[in-house]
Amino acid sequence: MRNQRGFTLVELITITAIVGILATIAITQFNAYRIRAYDADAVSVIRAASIAQEAYFVDENSYVPNVTTLETDYSLEVGNVIITDPMIVTNHSYHIEARHNLSPNVYEITGPGGIITKK
Repeated sequence: MRNQRGFTLVELITITAIVGILATIAITQFNAYRIRAYDADAVSVIRAASIAQEAYFVDENSYVPNVTTLETDYSLEVGNVIITDPMIVTNHSYHIEARHNLSPNVYEITGPGGIITKK
């Protein structure tokens, strides 16, 4: 019996603690990566909505206040992104706010020619 080798209880507890710490770090980083991916989706949809607004302006000489028109007439696909509806529209400008439904971050653009910023 004395020739049998194995791990001591202290070694097993130490390894378990190290694995637990590494798993906690990995899960936290994974969630941060997911949020960044959701935010990238929201920014992409805002950019597409801005382009659709400009196309509508070329056709109608005004901006459209609702997302539905952009979806049906200009093939805007919002997916899981929530765009504030109605969009704020004047004769010569528009303001779009959007966020992914799984992200707390809101992004906005005021156009024409605006840049997308985090609200």
